[in-house]
Amino acid sequence: MYTQNIQELLQIFLEHTPVAVAMFDRQMGYIAASRKWLKENGYSQPNSLDSYYSQVFPNFALDWKNIHEHCLLTGLTQKCDAQKIVKADGAVDWLKWECSPWYDANGEIGGTIFYIDIVNNIKDTEEALQQAEADIKLYQEQLEEYKRTEEERRTFVSLVENSSDFIAIATLNGETLYINEAGQKLVGIETKEEYLNTNISDYHAHEDLPFVGENIFPAVTQEGRWQGEFRFKHFKTGVLIPIEYNVFTLKNQKTGEPIAFATVTRDISTRKKAEEALYQSEAKSRELARREQLINILASQIRESLDLDQVLETAVVEIRDLLQIDRCSFSWFKTDTEPYSWETLKESKHSELPTLLGCHPAEKIGPVTQMFLNQEILQIDDVEEFDEPIHRNFLERLGIKSEIVLPIKTRSGQIGVIVCGHWKETRPWTQDEVELLQAVLDQIAIAINQAELYTHSQQATLTATQQTQQVELTLTELKRTQSQLVQSEKMSSLGQLVAGVAHEINNPINFIYGNLSHASQYTEDLINLVKLYQQEYPQPEKIILKEIEAIELGFLIEDLPRIISSMKVGSERIREIVKSLRTFSRLDEAEMKTVDIHEGIESSLMILQHRLKAKPDYPGIEIIQNYANLPQVACYSGQLNQVFMNLLINAIDALEDGIRKGKVSNPAINITTQILENNRIAISIRDNAIGIEPEIQKRLFDPFFTTKPVGVGTGLGLSISYQIVVDRHGGELHCNSELGKGTEFLINIPIFQVGNT
Repeated sequence: MYTQNIQELLQIFLEHTPVAVAMFDRQMGYIAASRKWLKENGYSQPNSLDSYYSQVFPNFALDWKNIHEHCLLTGLTQKCDAQKIVKADGAVDWLKWECSPWYDANGEIGGTIFYIDIVNNIKDTEEALQQAEADIKLYQEQLEEYKRTEEERRTFVSLVENSSDFIAIATLNGETLYINEAGQKLVGIETKEEYLNTNISDYHAHEDLPFVGENIFPAVTQEGRWQGEFRFKHFKTGVLIPIEYNVFTLKNQKTGEPIAFATVTRDISTRKKAEEALYQSEAKSRELARREQLINILASQIRESLDLDQVLETAVVEIRDLLQIDRCSFSWFKTDTEPYSWETLKESKHSELPTLLGCHPAEKIGPVTQMFLNQEILQIDDVEEFDEPIHRNFLERLGIKSEIVLPIKTRSGQIGVIVCGHWKETRPWTQDEVELLQAVLDQIAIAINQAELYTHSQQATLTATQQTQQVELTLTELKRTQSQLVQSEKMSSLGQLVAGVAHEINNPINFIYGNLSHASQYTEDLINLVKLYQQEYPQPEKIILKEIEAIELGFLIEDLPRIISSMKVGSERIREIVKSLRTFSRLDEAEMKTVDIHEGIESSLMILQHRLKAKPDYPGIEIIQNYANLPQVACYSGQLNQVFMNLLINAIDALEDGIRKGKVSNPAINITTQILENNRIAISIRDNAIGIEPEIQKRLFDPFFTTKPVGVGTGLGLSISYQIVVDRHGGELHCNSELGKGTEFLINIPIFQVGNT
C-alpha cells in the first residue's frame, strides 16, 4: 500500500508526468499544472495558483473560455486533434488539446482539466498522445486503488473457488499450496491435507515427467508461461485426463521477481471424445470411399472389356493395396486333373514372398476345400489357433499367420476363391473387410458371367452364321443384361455405402447436436456471471483488467454465442443431409410401397447441393419448384429416386457445360409435378441449358450411349431410368429439347399399380 496521501501523489504526478496538463476551477482559475504545461506555456515556475488562463493567454481567452463553459454545461469532453495557433512572435504551432470535466466529492462538476500537446510532428504527436493517455490512466488507477475493498478480494477468491476449471498455486520448488474444489475433484483429491503433501510432479504420469522437466518448466521460468494440451493423472484410478494446461508464474508487483507457480487448467475430456468420434467417422468415410472406388474400377473394366484376366489382375492388386496385406490371389478349383487341385491364376504379393502361381493338390490344402465347394467363408485370424492340422501346416510352411478365403460359384458351376494372407504378423479380419471382399466377388461374378455369355454368343455366331439377326438380338439382350447386372450391383453397393456413411455420421453428429443446447446454456450462464461481476465490481484488480484485454472479453462474450449458434445450424444441416442419404439409400428395396414423391425429389436435391450452390467462380444453379398436392404413389421408391438423381445430374452437367462455354448466364432447373387424368401423375425436370441435337435425342435411351467423355459417363443412366419408369412402373419417359433453350424430361406414372389399389 502507498503511504503518501493523495496530495503528495498528485504533486509527484504533476512534477514528473510528460504531459502538459492543468486543472481549473469553474471560473477557469488555476488549481494545478504539470511541469510540462508550465514549460510549454513559457513559465519556469507557476506565478500564482490564483491566476487565470485568460491572463496568461489573452490572445485565445475567448476560445478557451467557450470550450471551458461548454464542458461545464454539458459535462462532455471537448477535443481537437489539430488546431493552428499563431504565437505572439509570429511562430505557428499545431496544437492538439482535450478538455474534460472533473467532479467534486458531491458528484458536481468542479471545473475542467485541460490537456495540450504540440503536434507539429505527426509521429511524435501519436506517441505523446499514447503516453499522455497512459499516464492519465495510471493516475486514475492509482487513485482508484485506494478505494478497493476487502469484499472485492473475497469475491475474487469465491470466483476462483467456484470455477469449474482446475486452479492451483505451488511454490517455486513445486510444493502445492492451494487447489480449488473443482481441481481437487478432477484429480481425485478429497482433502486439503492431501494436496498439501503433493508436488507438481505428482499430477503427471511417469512417462510425461521428462517433457515437463525439459519443456514446460523451462518455458515457465524463462518466459513466464507455458500453454498447450497435456495430461493429468487421477490420484485414485491412475486414469490420464486430457487437459488444456496453462502454467504461469506469479510475480512480486514491486520487484517483478517470481514468487510462485500458478495454473488455470481445463478438463477437455468431452472435447477429445467428440474429436475422436469425428476422426473415426471421417476415417470410416474415407475407407468406404476407397472401397467404393475399387468396386467402381472393377465395374468400369467390366463395362469396357470382357477380359476376365484383366479384371482378376486388377482385383487382387487393388484388394492388397486397400487392405494393406502381404498377399492376395485368385484360384480356380480344377476337376480335370488327377488328383483335384487349386490353380492360382493371379496374385499380388510382397516382393520377399515366393510366388504361389500354378496348381496345388487339393489334398495338401486340406478338408477346407469342401468348405469352399459349399460356398463357406474361411476366416483365420491366427493360424496357430486354427484346429484343422492339414491346412494349418500348409499355411505354416508358407509362413502365413492370418488368412481369409471367400469362394465364388459361376453360373456354369465353376468354383473360384479370393485368398488374402498376411505373414508379418497376425491380422484379425473385420466384418467390413469381409463385406468388401464379398462385393468384389460379386463384381468378379458379373465379369465371369459376362465372359461366359460372350463366349457362348461367339460360339453361336460361328456355328450359326445363318442366324445373324438372332445373334444380334442376343448380343443386344446381353448388353441389356450386362447393364442391369452392373447397375444393380453398383446401386446395391452405393446404397450400402450411403447407408453406412449416414449411419457413421449420424452417431457423432447426434452426440454433438445433443450437447450443443447444454453448451449454449452453460455459456449463457458463464457470460451472465461475468456480466454480473462487471456490474457489481466495475473496477477489478489490475491483473484481471490485463487478462480481460488479453482475451478480448467483450468480443468473446459477443462472439461465443454466435459460434455455438453457427455450430447448431451446421449440425442441423448435417442431420438433414443424413436424412436425405437414408432416404436415397433405399435403392435395393424390392417391395413396392406408397410414398411421397416429393420426398424422393428433395432427397436427391439435398445430396446434390454441393453442385447446385454458388462458388467464387461458379454462379450456382437455381431450383424452381412447382409442386402440386400429390397423393401417395405406389412405386419402387428407391428406383424412382435413382431416376430423379440421374435426370438431375444430367441437367446439372448440361448447365455446367453451358456455363463453361459462356452460353448460359442464369442457370436454373424447373421441377414441376401435377395430377393427370386416369389416376396418373407427371413429373417434369427442365433445364435452360443449350439443348440436345435431334440426332442425339433419338439414341438417348439406348444402353451404353453417352455424349460425355470417357470415364465420365457410362451410358447406362437414361437406359436404366427408362426401364424403371416404363417396365417397372408402367409409365412413360419422354425427352423434349430445343437447341438454345434447354431440355425437359417428362415422367408419367400411374398413382396405383396393379394389385396395389
